[in-house]
Amino acid sequence: MSTGTSHAQAQSWAQLALFRIYKNVFPDNEPTLHVFNNGRQQCEVRIVLSALDNNGNSVDLSAADIATIELIDYVTGEPLPRLENHPADLTWAFSSTSAGYVWDEALVAVATAPDSAIVVAAEPHPLPDAQGKTTLTFYVSTTSTKDRQLAARIRLPSEGGSPQYITTNTASAQDPVGEGQGGRFNSSVIVHPTAFPSLPASSYGDITNEGYLTPVRVGSQDYFYWTREHYLHVSYKGTLLHLKSVSGAPEQPPGFAIYASGGVGDAVKWAISYYGQPGAEKPENFPLPPLAQLEVVSRATHPERNTQGEVPENPGAALLYKPLEMFDKCIGNLVGRAVDRVVVGLLMGNVAARFLDKDKKSVAAITRMTLHIMDVHGNDHQLSIAFAGKVNELILTKTGRAPRHAKEDKT
Repeated sequence: MSTGTSHAQAQSWAQLALFRIYKNVFPDNEPTLHVFNNGRQQCEVRIVLSALDNNGNSVDLSAADIATIELIDYVTGEPLPRLENHPADLTWAFSSTSAGYVWDEALVAVATAPDSAIVVAAEPHPLPDAQGKTTLTFYVSTTSTKDRQLAARIRLPSEGGSPQYITTNTASAQDPVGEGQGGRFNSSVIVHPTAFPSLPASSYGDITNEGYLTPVRVGSQDYFYWTREHYLHVSYKGTLLHLKSVSGAPEQPPGFAIYASGGVGDAVKWAISYYGQPGAEKPENFPLPPLAQLEVVSRATHPERNTQGEVPENPGAALLYKPLEMFDKCIGNLVGRAVDRVVVGLLMGNVAARFLDKDKKSVAAITRMTLHIMDVHGNDHQLSIAFAGKVNELILTKTGRAPRHAKEDKT
């Protein structure tokens, strides 16, 4: 929020010389704002107003006055809930602060009408030269599938009684530039909610001809364990979207992981997955509890040399290994990290091992896990990773319901 400079300070105001809600280019005329209806992305609505006292002198609005400015439904006058006061389960909400998601209206417009020209948000236009001018930006989010026309209101100063407001939803007022008509104002914006398209599973990763996530060789090959990376992304219309986060399902422990032992005769005896946040250098939640360590039968040579087929020096003897220490020795970081990519790696070994918790009790294998990728625009992409026929093969599937009114995008 920014405020102008007034010649009269800290005096009560009684009327408005200017009051207008607009998109980005003042004064606008019922502009449309396109926003994803994921309840997280917010479109930006701007308001400008200038206050006068009873003598027509310009005065500053106090912080208390500014706090009464809010968005309303243009038709009904009903105020929108303020996000700070109603943090959950809101179909519509506005806030004076951004939630941190990117509002790229051009991207929303592609999903709205791929074959039509849509006017997107432009750079802010210079505002009228009015003394005591106050400008605000509100951030609107929604999970609705229907357009809504929004106006603004401010409460008049009063010492008691029912609150009285000046609003911008007087439909009969001729008000092309926000200066009003007889103290009445008429301006609005139209918010058009849009569902992010439902994408095929192939839009979320590099897939081999066999249907597996493509493994990328990384790190040292000098031990009986090694690593491979696999890359998840969100590809839309030929563009890789920047990603905000990745997480497990809400009902799961923090993070996600799968781990299992290989089959009889498989060269890869076990595998444990790891992951990192988009662009992060290190994996997180690795290993994911309850898994804490590996019990590996000791070898005749140095236990970490990659020597297949040798006979244990002491049958039944075992060594304990911590997966993170193995990862650090083998690779130490997420090689393929990027802001538009989630790295899902596998730590694998060619010597049989048991999965143990911190108390050295056996841990059952987990072969499938749900994950959520959040892009910077607030869209939640629910996927599942699982082992295929072997533990060195990962498959990626799409899970969950399609977004509201979303159609599958075939491109």
